[in-house]
Amino acid sequence: MTDDARLNFLVAADEDDAGTKGIFSRGDRDVALREVSVEAFRQNLDATIGRLRQAFEGLSDAAGDLPLKKVEVKFEVGAKGTICILGTGVETSGTGGITLTFERK
Repeated sequence: MTDDARLNFLVAADEDDAGTKGIFSRGDRDVALREVSVEAFRQNLDATIGRLRQAFEGLSDAAGDLPLKKVEVKFEVGAKGTICILGTGVETSGTGGITLTFERK
């Protein structure tokens, strides 16, 4: 893959966009199109997945008779390719959030 490979993401417009209207609004937030380096996105995704593996390591064994078989994690991508895991009360429906599902073999 070339170093200049880019992905397009719709992201919440931020203060850097002052004076610029997003391409459309979602609720009270403007949304803007941003190009993100595939390499930056991949590095952030790799780092996030590595940390999630650390966090969930050993949980299945510790659960005894009810072992953990599957973990579903939802996240959004920031304007610079950052990965933001969605916590309690945050919905991704209609916002283009990405869901990763990890399942034991």
